[in-house]
Amino acid sequence: MLVNAIEHSDVELTKEHIKEIGDLLESNQLRIISLRNCKISDVNFKRLMKSSGRSTSLLQMSLSVGVISDQQRIELLAQALRKNKLLKSLHIHGNPIGDEGLKVIAEALSYNSHVTSLDVGDCDLGDAAIQHLRLLLMPTSEQEGLSELGLSANTRISTAGWASLAMTVAHSPNLRRVYLDYNNLEDIGASSLLVGVAANQQIEALDFEGTGVTEKTAQLLLDLLQNYPGKLRKITLSENKVKKSTVAAIKSILRANVPDDASIDASEDDFLSTTASVNSSQGHTSCTSDALSETSSSVTEVTDTEGSVQSETSTVKDLVLTDIEDPVEKTQVEKVDAAKKKKKKKVKEEEEEDLGEELKEVPVFW
Repeated sequence: MLVNAIEHSDVELTKEHIKEIGDLLESNQLRIISLRNCKISDVNFKRLMKSSGRSTSLLQMSLSVGVISDQQRIELLAQALRKNKLLKSLHIHGNPIGDEGLKVIAEALSYNSHVTSLDVGDCDLGDAAIQHLRLLLMPTSEQEGLSELGLSANTRISTAGWASLAMTVAHSPNLRRVYLDYNNLEDIGASSLLVGVAANQQIEALDFEGTGVTEKTAQLLLDLLQNYPGKLRKITLSENKVKKSTVAAIKSILRANVPDDASIDASEDDFLSTTASVNSSQGHTSCTSDALSETSSSVTEVTDTEGSVQSETSTVKDLVLTDIEDPVEKTQVEKVDAAKKKKKKKVKEEEEEDLGEELKEVPVFW
């Protein structure tokens, strides 16, 4: 009997746990393993990797938040990946593997022609990691390239690294979803990536949550959507300083770009809804290993409904301009001039009212 998934979180896995998982794997009855913040002895981890390498039923492996704790475990995981060439998704979010660790894992995955989803968020990656990801993103004679990449919270990646990733994105025709939340993109890095997205034309979902981008990036995004929209249907901009009016304009274009025959429901193979949306929640939503499973999406959705504008107001801070009171010694002529200036100022504010309000940056706590 085929078991869809085994999941463990925040527990210590015993020999009995590992034997149960191993038996299911080696009898080809298990499709998904999800272990998050679990304590596993070195001996048991080695047994688990051996069974994973032999299995022909395993499609997704999630080993997140400290499960891969050292170089030895990286090597054991790589050995399993070289043997199991049917795995479709690998999620190792929250393991400090670094650039060298990613190199080992990427080389092992390059033997697999079926892998389509990789989550290496919060893995202490820097600029050198981009060249290793290129090995998996760009199509080769043996691989079609990833369709989904989670790279959130790798704050060592610099502007040069993001520019390198942008060039890779431009030449990755099968890439559909890119999660870059909680990185130090800022406007320069985000601008580079938007050029890559414009060239790619196949990207469907883009996550810029909490990346330090401003109205400059939002305006460039509007330019992209108006002139080079491609298949882009979902954008996440929450926890950035972007005007509410710009968010509304982005929503409007995304909504208009949804094909008439598009389904608004997520299917089993495509778990991102094609409904146009811009995330405006305050919670920390990153591309975790659980989030990229076959049954759910990590990005918090705010579907376009009548109440969507109301949901945005939770992160909106009114721009209030206060007048300074006249000093006691101010002459009557100065008071008249001040009143005229106040009136002109009020008219100007009313004329600029359509510019909207500025989104308040919400602090993120890890």
